[in-house]
Amino acid sequence: MIYQAVGDRIAVDFSTWPGIDAERACSTLQKQGFHREIFDPEWYAQGLIGRRNVFYACGLHSKNAPKAVDCSSLMKYLFGLCGIWIPRRAVQQKAFGIKLDRPEPWSLVFKTGACNLYEDSPKYGVGHVGLVTDHGTVIHAVDRPTPVVEVPLREFIARRGEYRGAARIIRHPEATYTFSFPPELEIETSDDVRWRILKDLTPTP
Repeated sequence: MIYQAVGDRIAVDFSTWPGIDAERACSTLQKQGFHREIFDPEWYAQGLIGRRNVFYACGLHSKNAPKAVDCSSLMKYLFGLCGIWIPRRAVQQKAFGIKLDRPEPWSLVFKTGACNLYEDSPKYGVGHVGLVTDHGTVIHAVDRPTPVVEVPLREFIARRGEYRGAARIIRHPEATYTFSFPPELEIETSDDVRWRILKDLTPTP
């Protein structure tokens, strides 16, 4: 799984790199100026719940997060902190992820909203998105004085006909780490990190 960097952060899925030991790789990257960061979109989301200095603004540029968010820019911000680029709009995020039969922790869950966008038919329009937690709730942004809220998953998808499915963004969460890297390094994707590790670990003839 190749992830695209966001700012100075990049996610790395070590399960897709046979022969590279994660802990040894972390030590190698630390010598190159990388720092391991918290890899947990739910943890970042919990820190925004109930904050009155966060404002809801539908359609505002995602660079304004976390001061101003809507549902999909909040998701983009949370995964960005984990070093994972995802598209801006809920309908794009649904197509970007791996389709799930049912919501699971750290997946995105979708339903209709105030403005529904669609690929082929308005019957399948998507207008709202939230992050599923590991304890059966959903964290999402709504138009309220404290916009980031947490509700039971059943409540989020309760209304008949509104549910639009779920998608996994992180394929192997147990094997995925987030790193920040020095600004002088050109890191565009997780594959760039792999080559830096291999270059350091490969013996010089």
